[in-house]
Amino acid sequence: MSDPTNSVAVKLEAWQIAQRQSLPMEAKVIHSRAKIREWYEHWGGLVYVSFSGGKDSTVLLHMAREELGMSIPAVFLDTGVEYPEVRDFALSQPGVTRIKPAMSFPDTLIKYGYPIVSKEVSDQVYYYRHSPNETWRASRLTPNAKGYLHIPYKWQFLLDAPFPVSANCCDSLKKHPAMKYERQSHRHPMTGMMAADSSLRKMSLIKAGGCSVFSGNRPRAAPLAYWCEEDIWAYLHTRGLTYASLYDHGYTRTGCYACAFGCSRSGLNNYQRLAVSHPKLWRYCLDDLGFRAVLDYVGVRYDPI
Repeated sequence: MSDPTNSVAVKLEAWQIAQRQSLPMEAKVIHSRAKIREWYEHWGGLVYVSFSGGKDSTVLLHMAREELGMSIPAVFLDTGVEYPEVRDFALSQPGVTRIKPAMSFPDTLIKYGYPIVSKEVSDQVYYYRHSPNETWRASRLTPNAKGYLHIPYKWQFLLDAPFPVSANCCDSLKKHPAMKYERQSHRHPMTGMMAADSSLRKMSLIKAGGCSVFSGNRPRAAPLAYWCEEDIWAYLHTRGLTYASLYDHGYTRTGCYACAFGCSRSGLNNYQRLAVSHPKLWRYCLDDLGFRAVLDYVGVRYDPI
């Protein structure tokens, strides 16, 4: 794990993450509370919990306030595309600060493009289309020895899509307003990020060398880094905590209801769930925001099953 006094991250191996993920939940609680305390003391109390209203950040906020007290701020990013149940739950909690992005989600689609397939693919398509460097562009079409991200062949047809493609909405709606809050408040975030969430987050944890990053442009902590889905539910149930009701309607993840990341995977996708649980939002995304044409182009089903 990272040493607070050392700006150089310790190398972390994938097997170490797996080993820590296999620990009992209560052992993870002890470890996470220690990381929360460490983060708090390192920054002289100038910390906050990034609170999305989802189950992971609900666990983190409860744990942080048990360890440090109710005065620890919880910051909710009201992007305008949060599920209503999650937004209502987040804003109903005590001591929550709501911040909004400068740009709306519809405006990010116009300026940057549609989030489709995955963050990695959307990013690479966007930069391929906007880079004047032909050598760089060519390097993104095939795997290369330097380990740069490339656009898988199956998604290279997106380079000719009749609509813009981008993952920049994540930065515009979440990262930038959070960083503005951090500059103004001088506080440093604790997030509910877990290695189990995705391969991208696992690689981020490996690169960071542990739960906490004390240096760089944006220091941040992930006290739940080694937790798994079952740990989160076990903590919620054993502590008798309430959580956003969206999870009681078949959802395992929250996030932005309009996001099309992951919709190309097999199984019931986000838009098919949205059609059943929130038909008005489903129609808004498809017709008002233009996702119907986008999903048709990619070959993703969006009608309810």
